[in-house]
Amino acid sequence: MIYWTYNGERLRPNKGWKSEGGVNQPPNWQIWSDEYKLKFGLVKVVEPDPVPPEPTWEQLRQEGYGWWRDQLDMMYWDNVNGTSTWKDHVASVKSQYPKP
Repeated sequence: MIYWTYNGERLRPNKGWKSEGGVNQPPNWQIWSDEYKLKFGLVKVVEPDPVPPEPTWEQLRQEGYGWWRDQLDMMYWDNVNGTSTWKDHVASVKSQYPKP
């Protein structure tokens, strides 16, 4: 994540700021080159992007089960054909992502 600050205050896109002496700076400062921004006393801050949290077993199971429409379709055809496709699918997802 990259952003710019002035006097320790984070600048927002499309917003100007008051530089030393109370001079209003334009809101289009983002289009300036980095060298030009640095001349005005802006400071470029580079932070690593936040690491997304690991998905929980519940989220993994929800993704593994698939759409509810597909599950209803499996249930319907299991009933028509006398198979157990849906039950086998649910059991495999539960074994793949066990409840802690």
